[in-house]
Amino acid sequence: MLIAQKRMHLPAGLVILGLALLGPGCSREQAVDEVGAGSATAAKAGPVDRRSASYGIDEVIPASVPAGMGESLPVGEAAMPLAEEPGLQPDFLLPELELAAGDGRDHMGEGQRLFNDRRFLEAAAHLQVALEEKPEGWYAAYLLGLSLWKSGDLQGAESALRRAGEAHPAFSRTHVNLSRVLNEAGDYEAALAAADEALGHEPQSASAHYLRGRSLANLGRHLEAESALRQSLEQDEANGDVWNRLGLLLLRQERFSEALPALEEAAQQLPGRVYVHNNLGLVYERLGRFQDAADVYARGMALEDERGRLAANLDRVRAVLGLDPWTGKTEEAERVVAELQP
Repeated sequence: MLIAQKRMHLPAGLVILGLALLGPGCSREQAVDEVGAGSATAAKAGPVDRRSASYGIDEVIPASVPAGMGESLPVGEAAMPLAEEPGLQPDFLLPELELAAGDGRDHMGEGQRLFNDRRFLEAAAHLQVALEEKPEGWYAAYLLGLSLWKSGDLQGAESALRRAGEAHPAFSRTHVNLSRVLNEAGDYEAALAAADEALGHEPQSASAHYLRGRSLANLGRHLEAESALRQSLEQDEANGDVWNRLGLLLLRQERFSEALPALEEAAQQLPGRVYVHNNLGLVYERLGRFQDAADVYARGMALEDERGRLAANLDRVRAVLGLDPWTGKTEEAERVVAELQP
């Protein structure tokens, strides 16, 4: 575990990290909340195995600082994509780093640059030294928390984000991202408390309402979760991830007719997300709209290589429609889409 209070001591050689990819556009906890491929009967609301879930539904809050808060914005940070992506590839090699407080290097600047380059473990190493040099540096602690989270160190991320929140509690995004980390770690009560803390500082925060809804959903408090998600959409109706999570929440309650418009909106706003096509296809199935389900599954398979669930779902509805199974060839996905068009 990497922790914020102590500097990370890197070995003289290379450290090999084996983080499993969960699929484009998702983080580790995000995959837990996806409704998996099921039978033609209604899907139940049971938890999804973290080890096998393939698609996620979330985004990361960019690490920007509001004007007037006293610390400079990292160059290019405002342009960071919102979609969470795995920060490290399997067998990622961490180069040997010789870092020390007072060594004359700009560790804060290097940490920001590496963070923006999505080299999160290297960023964390520099940011930890920056905190040694300036223990009151709340923004270094904040970026360190995000870097550790994206590197898979949830406990270290929580520690760093709590340190940042204690040093500068008014920055609501610290509490929002702490809620994300705690949701991913399975500490849903603490995640809810962090989201509520964020709302205390920024009552109109769409992200904080969203994390409140996410935490409540994970606690099984579905009606409260629905209310929080709808409050988030009142503040930002253009967030396809919130529409997707709302649709999943309704789908798990077997409220299929209500889930449909939410997931259709999610698919319209996030046309490149495979998991949205998967989720929309599931609700079409539950409503008996197998042609539409087959169409949307096929569209999803045309997007990327992670097609396991979509292929199983498509084969199921193609069987209902009296069509042959999908062969698994990449180029066929485009043909299947055309074939299913009226």
